Amino acid sequence: MTISNIITTLATRQADESITLFLPATSTQISHFEAIIKAPLPEDIRQFYLFSNGLDTLDWLFRLIPLDEILEQGLGNGPHQFAFAEYMIYSDTWQIQLDPGDPTTYWIRNEAVARPLTRSLATFLERFLEKELFGPGGIYDWHEEVENTREEKEE
Repeated sequence: MTISNIITTLATRQADESITLFLPATSTQISHFEAIIKAPLPEDIRQFYLFSNGLDTLDWLFRLIPLDEILEQGLGNGPHQFAFAEYMIYSDTWQIQLDPGDPTTYWIRNEAVARPLTRSLATFLERFLEKELFGPGGIYDWHEEVENTREEKEE
Protein backbone atom coordinates (compact mmCIF):
# COMPACT_ATOMS: atom_id res chain seq x y z
CA MET A 1 0.00 0.00 0.00
CA THR A 2 1.23 3.53 -0.70
CA ILE A 3 1.05 6.49 1.64
CA SER A 4 -1.72 7.90 -0.59
CA ASN A 5 -3.75 4.71 -0.03
CA ILE A 6 -3.13 4.94 3.71
CA ILE A 7 -4.26 8.57 3.77
CA THR A 8 -7.47 7.62 1.95
CA THR A 9 -8.05 4.77 4.41
CA LEU A 10 -7.45 7.04 7.40
CA ALA A 11 -9.86 9.65 6.06
CA THR A 12 -12.51 6.93 5.68
CA ARG A 13 -11.82 5.32 9.06
CA GLN A 14 -12.12 8.66 10.82
CA ALA A 15 -15.86 8.48 10.18
CA ASP A 16 -16.19 5.41 12.42
CA GLU A 17 -14.77 7.45 15.32
CA SER A 18 -11.95 5.00 16.08
CA ILE A 19 -9.42 7.50 14.68
CA THR A 20 -9.17 11.24 15.28
CA LEU A 21 -7.06 13.09 12.74
CA PHE A 22 -5.39 16.36 13.67
CA LEU A 23 -5.35 19.42 11.47
CA PRO A 24 -2.68 19.22 8.76
CA ALA A 25 0.79 20.57 9.50
CA THR A 26 1.71 23.63 7.49
CA SER A 27 4.71 23.78 5.18
CA THR A 28 6.20 26.27 7.64
CA GLN A 29 5.82 23.80 10.54
CA ILE A 30 7.47 21.07 8.49
CA SER A 31 10.33 23.35 7.43
CA HIS A 32 10.87 24.37 11.07
CA PHE A 33 10.90 20.71 12.14
CA GLU A 34 13.39 19.82 9.38
CA ALA A 35 15.65 22.71 10.41
CA ILE A 36 15.74 21.44 13.99
CA ILE A 37 16.41 17.81 13.05
CA LYS A 38 18.94 19.00 10.44
CA ALA A 39 17.56 16.69 7.75
CA PRO A 40 14.70 16.73 5.27
CA LEU A 41 11.73 14.48 5.96
CA PRO A 42 11.25 11.70 3.44
CA GLU A 43 8.42 12.44 1.02
CA ASP A 44 5.96 9.90 2.46
CA ILE A 45 6.39 11.25 6.00
CA ARG A 46 6.04 14.81 4.69
CA GLN A 47 2.84 13.79 2.84
CA PHE A 48 1.39 12.26 5.99
CA TYR A 49 2.05 15.36 8.10
CA LEU A 50 0.62 17.63 5.38
CA PHE A 51 -2.52 15.47 5.58
CA SER A 52 -2.68 15.24 9.37
CA ASN A 53 -0.28 16.53 12.02
CA GLY A 54 -0.67 13.32 14.01
CA LEU A 55 -3.64 11.24 15.08
CA ASP A 56 -5.30 9.63 18.09
CA THR A 57 -6.90 6.18 18.17
CA LEU A 58 -9.02 4.25 20.61
CA ASP A 59 -6.67 1.25 20.33
CA TRP A 60 -4.67 1.44 23.58
CA LEU A 61 -4.42 5.21 23.14
CA PHE A 62 -2.07 4.67 20.19
CA ARG A 63 -1.06 7.96 18.57
CA LEU A 64 1.04 9.44 15.85
CA ILE A 65 2.70 12.40 17.52
CA PRO A 66 2.25 15.97 16.19
CA LEU A 67 5.47 17.67 15.06
CA ASP A 68 5.43 20.30 17.82
CA GLU A 69 5.02 17.62 20.49
CA ILE A 70 7.91 15.63 19.00
CA LEU A 71 10.10 18.69 19.48
CA GLU A 72 8.79 19.24 23.02
CA GLN A 73 9.55 15.61 23.97
CA GLY A 74 13.07 15.66 22.55
CA LEU A 75 14.59 14.03 19.54
CA GLY A 76 15.45 10.58 20.79
CA ASN A 77 18.62 8.65 21.30
CA GLY A 78 20.70 10.03 18.48
CA PRO A 79 20.97 12.52 15.67
CA HIS A 80 18.26 12.46 13.02
CA GLN A 81 16.06 10.26 15.20
CA PHE A 82 12.72 11.07 16.75
CA ALA A 83 9.73 9.33 18.31
CA PHE A 84 6.76 9.63 15.96
CA ALA A 85 4.29 7.16 17.51
CA GLU A 86 3.43 6.18 21.06
CA TYR A 87 0.81 4.39 23.10
CA MET A 88 -0.54 4.51 26.63
CA ILE A 89 0.85 7.99 27.24
CA TYR A 90 4.44 7.21 26.24
CA SER A 91 4.57 3.73 27.76
CA ASP A 92 6.16 2.70 24.49
CA THR A 93 7.35 4.60 21.43
CA TRP A 94 8.36 4.01 17.83
CA GLN A 95 11.13 6.07 16.32
CA ILE A 96 12.08 7.18 12.85
CA GLN A 97 15.81 7.12 12.16
CA LEU A 98 16.68 9.25 9.13
CA ASP A 99 19.68 8.74 6.89
CA PRO A 100 20.97 12.33 6.55
CA GLY A 101 22.96 11.37 3.46
CA ASP A 102 19.87 10.07 1.65
CA PRO A 103 16.54 11.85 2.28
CA THR A 104 14.63 8.87 0.89
CA THR A 105 16.02 6.35 3.39
CA TYR A 106 14.82 5.87 6.95
CA TRP A 107 14.01 3.11 9.41
CA ILE A 108 11.14 2.66 11.83
CA ARG A 109 11.92 0.81 15.00
CA ASN A 110 10.61 0.33 18.50
CA GLU A 111 12.81 1.34 21.38
CA ALA A 112 12.70 -2.23 22.77
CA VAL A 113 13.50 -4.01 19.49
CA ALA A 114 17.06 -3.95 18.26
CA ARG A 115 16.26 -4.38 14.57
CA PRO A 116 14.18 -2.02 12.42
CA LEU A 117 10.60 -3.05 11.71
CA THR A 118 10.31 -1.37 8.31
CA ARG A 119 11.57 1.35 6.02
CA SER A 120 8.06 2.51 5.17
CA LEU A 121 5.54 4.62 7.06
CA ALA A 122 2.82 3.20 4.79
CA THR A 123 3.76 -0.37 5.79
CA PHE A 124 3.80 0.56 9.49
CA LEU A 125 0.39 2.22 9.28
CA GLU A 126 -1.07 -0.54 7.11
CA ARG A 127 -0.06 -3.11 9.71
CA PHE A 128 -1.66 -1.00 12.44
CA LEU A 129 -4.87 -0.37 10.48
CA GLU A 130 -5.30 -4.03 9.55
CA LYS A 131 -4.09 -5.76 12.73
CA GLU A 132 -3.93 -3.04 15.43
CA LEU A 133 -1.35 -3.10 18.22
CA PHE A 134 -2.05 -6.39 19.96
CA GLY A 135 -4.20 -8.25 17.44
CA PRO A 136 -2.88 -11.39 15.75
CA GLY A 137 -0.24 -10.17 13.30
CA GLY A 138 -0.34 -6.69 14.83
CA ILE A 139 2.47 -4.31 15.65
CA TYR A 140 3.65 -6.26 18.72
CA ASP A 141 3.57 -9.58 16.87
CA TRP A 142 5.71 -7.83 14.26
CA HIS A 143 8.28 -7.04 16.97
CA GLU A 144 8.46 -10.75 17.78
CA GLU A 145 8.69 -11.73 14.10
CA VAL A 146 11.65 -9.39 13.61
CA GLU A 147 13.42 -10.62 16.74
CA ASN A 148 12.76 -14.30 15.88
CA THR A 149 14.18 -13.75 12.39
CA ARG A 150 17.29 -12.17 13.92
CA GLU A 151 17.72 -15.07 16.35
CA GLU A 152 17.34 -17.64 13.53
CA LYS A 153 20.01 -15.89 11.48
CA GLU A 154 22.39 -15.84 14.45
CA GLU A 155 22.08 -19.62 15.01
